[in-house]
Amino acid sequence: MNALIGNKISLNWSGDIHCCACGKKTKNSFGQGFCYSCFMNAPESSECILRPELCRAHVGEGRDPEWEEKHHNQPHIVYLAASECW
Repeated sequence: MNALIGNKISLNWSGDIHCCACGKKTKNSFGQGFCYSCFMNAPESSECILRPELCRAHVGEGRDPEWEEKHHNQPHIVYLAASECW
Protein backbone atom coordinates (compact mmCIF):
# COMPACT_ATOMS: atom_id res chain seq x y z
CA MET A 1 0.00 0.00 0.00
CA ASN A 2 2.89 2.39 0.66
CA ALA A 3 3.69 2.41 -3.05
CA LEU A 4 0.20 3.80 -3.72
CA ILE A 5 0.52 6.81 -1.42
CA GLY A 6 0.16 9.97 -3.46
CA ASN A 7 -1.11 8.11 -6.52
CA LYS A 8 -4.61 8.20 -7.93
CA ILE A 9 -6.39 4.86 -7.61
CA SER A 10 -9.76 3.59 -8.77
CA LEU A 11 -11.90 0.93 -7.11
CA ASN A 12 -14.68 -0.95 -8.87
CA TRP A 13 -17.14 -3.26 -7.14
CA SER A 14 -18.03 -6.38 -9.14
CA GLY A 15 -21.25 -6.89 -7.17
CA ASP A 16 -20.03 -10.20 -5.77
CA ILE A 17 -19.59 -10.82 -2.05
CA HIS A 18 -17.25 -13.64 -1.02
CA CYS A 19 -16.73 -14.90 2.52
CA CYS A 20 -13.37 -13.86 3.95
CA ALA A 21 -12.98 -17.26 5.66
CA CYS A 22 -14.17 -19.87 3.15
CA GLY A 23 -14.36 -17.83 -0.07
CA LYS A 24 -17.93 -18.93 -0.81
CA LYS A 25 -20.05 -16.48 -2.80
CA THR A 26 -22.87 -15.12 -0.62
CA LYS A 27 -25.70 -12.60 -0.85
CA ASN A 28 -24.91 -11.00 2.52
CA SER A 29 -21.87 -10.62 4.68
CA PHE A 30 -21.81 -10.74 8.47
CA GLY A 31 -19.27 -9.50 11.00
CA GLN A 32 -16.65 -7.97 8.71
CA GLY A 33 -17.09 -10.21 5.69
CA PHE A 34 -18.14 -13.71 6.74
CA CYS A 35 -20.91 -15.81 5.22
CA TYR A 36 -23.53 -16.74 7.83
CA SER A 37 -22.12 -20.24 8.35
CA CYS A 38 -18.58 -18.96 9.00
CA PHE A 39 -19.89 -16.09 11.12
CA MET A 40 -21.53 -18.64 13.39
CA ASN A 41 -18.72 -21.25 13.36
CA ALA A 42 -15.31 -19.87 12.33
CA PRO A 43 -12.86 -19.14 15.16
CA GLU A 44 -11.95 -15.86 13.43
CA SER A 45 -15.46 -14.57 14.11
CA SER A 46 -15.92 -15.83 17.66
CA GLU A 47 -17.43 -13.49 20.22
CA CYS A 48 -14.12 -13.23 22.05
CA ILE A 49 -12.62 -11.28 19.14
CA LEU A 50 -14.55 -8.23 20.37
CA ARG A 51 -14.97 -9.35 23.99
CA PRO A 52 -11.68 -10.95 25.08
CA GLU A 53 -13.04 -11.67 28.55
CA LEU A 54 -15.19 -14.39 26.93
CA CYS A 55 -12.17 -16.24 25.51
CA ARG A 56 -11.84 -19.85 26.70
CA ALA A 57 -8.55 -20.65 24.91
CA HIS A 58 -6.67 -20.81 28.23
CA VAL A 59 -8.81 -23.81 29.27
CA GLY A 60 -8.67 -25.54 25.87
CA GLU A 61 -12.22 -24.66 24.86
CA GLY A 62 -13.71 -22.63 22.02
CA ARG A 63 -14.69 -23.01 18.38
CA ASP A 64 -11.21 -24.22 17.46
CA PRO A 65 -9.01 -24.53 20.57
CA GLU A 66 -5.78 -24.95 18.58
CA TRP A 67 -6.44 -21.80 16.50
CA GLU A 68 -7.53 -19.84 19.58
CA GLU A 69 -4.44 -20.90 21.53
CA LYS A 70 -2.22 -19.73 18.68
CA HIS A 71 -4.02 -16.42 18.04
CA HIS A 72 -5.75 -15.41 21.28
CA ASN A 73 -3.87 -16.84 24.23
CA GLN A 74 -0.68 -14.85 23.79
CA PRO A 75 1.44 -12.87 26.23
CA HIS A 76 0.60 -9.18 26.15
CA ILE A 77 1.36 -5.97 27.95
CA VAL A 78 -1.37 -3.90 29.57
CA TYR A 79 -0.53 -0.26 30.16
CA LEU A 80 -2.39 1.33 33.06
CA ALA A 81 -2.16 5.02 33.82
CA ALA A 82 -3.62 6.83 36.80
CA SER A 83 -5.48 10.05 36.34
CA GLU A 84 -5.70 12.83 38.87
CA CYS A 85 -9.28 13.50 37.76
CA TRP A 86 -11.29 10.95 39.68
